[in-house]
Amino acid sequence: MARHLQLLQLLVLVALIVFVKYTGPYIRYLTTSVGMPTITAPFKAALHLVVDKWMAIRDVLLCMVCVDAVRIGTYLQSYGAYVLYQSCTLTGQGARLIDPILLKEHSRLEKYKTYEFIWPGIRTFYRPHKDADRLPKHPTPIPLFAFIHGLGGSIAQFEPLIRSLTDVAPTLAIDLPGCGLSYASGEYRSYELAALAELLTCAIKRKLDLASGQKVILIAHDMGCTLAAILAKKPIWLRRNVAGIVAICPRASAFSPEETAEAVSFAGMPTYKLYLYRLWDRLRGIRSRDVVRVTGPDADDETKWAQLRFNAQIRTRVWQFMLLAWHRSLPKVEIWEYMHVPVLLVAGASDEITPPTEASRIKALGGQRPVSPITGGAHNPTGPSLLPNPCDPKFPEYAIVVLPAPAGHALLYSATTARVVANEIRNFVAKHVDERLSITWQLRHLATDKWEVKNLEKWKSVTPVSDPIANTFRAMKTLRQTDEVHAPTHFVEQYKGLIRAVIDISHDKPHYDSAELEAIGIRYRKFATVSKIPPTVQEVENFVGLVDELEKERSVDDGLIGVHCHYGFNRTGFFLVSYLVEKKGWSVKDAIQEFATKRPNGIRHSHFLDELYARYTAKGE
Repeated sequence: MARHLQLLQLLVLVALIVFVKYTGPYIRYLTTSVGMPTITAPFKAALHLVVDKWMAIRDVLLCMVCVDAVRIGTYLQSYGAYVLYQSCTLTGQGARLIDPILLKEHSRLEKYKTYEFIWPGIRTFYRPHKDADRLPKHPTPIPLFAFIHGLGGSIAQFEPLIRSLTDVAPTLAIDLPGCGLSYASGEYRSYELAALAELLTCAIKRKLDLASGQKVILIAHDMGCTLAAILAKKPIWLRRNVAGIVAICPRASAFSPEETAEAVSFAGMPTYKLYLYRLWDRLRGIRSRDVVRVTGPDADDETKWAQLRFNAQIRTRVWQFMLLAWHRSLPKVEIWEYMHVPVLLVAGASDEITPPTEASRIKALGGQRPVSPITGGAHNPTGPSLLPNPCDPKFPEYAIVVLPAPAGHALLYSATTARVVANEIRNFVAKHVDERLSITWQLRHLATDKWEVKNLEKWKSVTPVSDPIANTFRAMKTLRQTDEVHAPTHFVEQYKGLIRAVIDISHDKPHYDSAELEAIGIRYRKFATVSKIPPTVQEVENFVGLVDELEKERSVDDGLIGVHCHYGFNRTGFFLVSYLVEKKGWSVKDAIQEFATKRPNGIRHSHFLDELYARYTAKGE
């Protein structure tokens, strides 16, 4: 009897959720200028308030459903409740609740007006450069990164890339109408590529410092790459300000007859039928056909769960509008011809939706170098004169990076490839667009004396020595001869027998007397490296050799090896992670986590992390 009551309760809750799901967005649509242009502003505000309250109530009901699902059975808990939760909460209030913190903190709904359409609620993410006031503004300010998602996508898919790149340049991204957290439009023509290009132009124009000649670099995925190509060719004023394009999984060819027939069939299907079809497919969870098609069958489960969530975000009617509109207005591949800016093409070897051959067709239009798979450490700067001048715009670079299997269409948010992509983007734009986009260049430009008052206080606040790392290392901050806590005298008293050798990887002469360490049997080895730059492949090889030599001298009861740069986080972490990967067989993810656990906060520079993933993912380690 109790079981039947639980089932009845679950059915009632589901019915309430479905009611709220379909009434809330409809009322919100009516409050737009398209849905009901004559409605008064106070009444609009009241309706919005009602909708938001409904959304909040729905989220509470969903939590109850998930709890009941756990009681009723593991199948519902694993699949039915998860699918129900995702499909019902990803519009309105629920989508805001699960939005990544970075996007949530820097997003707002903005109104845009073009020649033909008015979009009252477009979710706009904008984060200025944190050090914009300290970076040079001549001859122009640092270029703007503008992210453009594809069919059925959202800016949440770019979150891993934005997290890595937002410290390099000011960052802009919008959810296209009806996608992510943006309000939908009821006008079919507003989803055509030309209309969306106008919307993107308005958004970019609003954030771009045109008076100072600021440039924009377009970073796009899937069909968004076509929008990027249109922006670089069509609007006269914007074309002059586009400085580069990064096309991730671009499509070059037109729809095949089979794809055309399928697109027309899906677009013409009653919305409720297509919704039920999609819901039925998602009942298989991460094994659903639509998930595997995007991620590839060999992708990790984390990526598949992310794709299942993104699939559930797609509003069926909006997807139908966009599919038909984009199919009818898709330009020919020749739009990629004669680009006046550098173009980076990123593809995944296992991508079934836009295979690497699509990028190759675009590359052929640029007439540059042939496709070559990614190789570890190929782009690492090696000297103080880090970067060449930007390329001659008369001969723009068309470059391809093909990530090895299992990289697929989801490579921009897959945990194993997102940092690799970010690293390639960062290196490309710094080399071919503007050398100031090198994080190394920026850190050096902003650098101050390491022992000035502010930095001295920062150094003192850092824990002197970490816990043991993989039973081999201890990460340290540099010793300071006159310090009352972390001077050689105090260090040898505390760590004699626990640390048997110290490798000093700082570039400068040590600020302590290393002879005091040697006097009590702690070996001292100087291994100078440059700050702010990820260690080169050769430097890592030499470091591994040095550690191996010290390890040969180690007896069972001997202490560990201390390694320090200045603070003991970035360069130190890079070398220790590299050693764990190369000599102890750790995965790069596990090695980074081990270092972060034993040295809290871990490696702080995102470009160091990106380089580690690029180097060792490329090698398949």
